[in-house]
Amino acid sequence: MMFRDDSSELRMLYDTNCSATVVRLPYSGRLASLLLLPKAELQPLEECLSDSRMSFWLSNLKPGRAEIRFPKFQLRKSYSLESLLRSSGVSSVFSDSADFSGVSPKKKTLTLVKALHEVTLEVEETKSADGGRSDAKLDFSVPPRITFDRPFMLLIYDELTGFVLLIGKIIDPRDI
Repeated sequence: MMFRDDSSELRMLYDTNCSATVVRLPYSGRLASLLLLPKAELQPLEECLSDSRMSFWLSNLKPGRAEIRFPKFQLRKSYSLESLLRSSGVSSVFSDSADFSGVSPKKKTLTLVKALHEVTLEVEETKSADGGRSDAKLDFSVPPRITFDRPFMLLIYDELTGFVLLIGKIIDPRDI
């Protein structure tokens, strides 16, 4: 388990409708993640996911202090985009009549056989960016501890558009 105590950037809430703790962690640039820790089972949380629920979370997150513990992990998934492209009306790229003349200077006819998309997410422990500042305020209160030691979900999204880039779930964090 990793430990993170970035209280200045931490925003969180407890959603009683979904029975889940929601923690927002920023990434670099415009990306951020929501870590979703259900009180009990994962399935009710999955059923609770929606655009309106995510909007609710993002507009109601409150700044706070907490000790966050979650596992190091790596998710990797590969998808074939062929059926998605065909159902979206982009089927001509898989035929012999497709024009890929701008892709290769050779006169040889190119044919698209597969369209694959692979997603990899790796979460590792990193050092804090402040490097142990000496001007930090002393705070002797004990922050709450949120431990991701049971099934949880994560969403990575663009903060500017709110567009979700990745949804993942960790079934057994002890087995990672």
